[in-house]
Amino acid sequence: MPNYPKVTQFKTAEEFAAYLAKEHIEIPLASGTAAMKEPTKLYGRTLANRWAVLPMEGWDCLADGTPGDFTL
Repeated sequence: MPNYPKVTQFKTAEEFAAYLAKEHIEIPLASGTAAMKEPTKLYGRTLANRWAVLPMEGWDCLADGTPGDFTL
């Protein structure tokens, strides 16, 4: 099973951007304190902001915290 870094491991946006580039992951990053409220484009659609709500987060893992079938 791959060992993915936790977001909290990245101390700066630049560190996170470098990781994304190394992994060939394309996620547009914005800078500034209001970046999360700005619109962004995803799969040809415009999203009103950059927030995501994951209401069942944690319910899809195994008892030891590793990803379960629903996560994978």
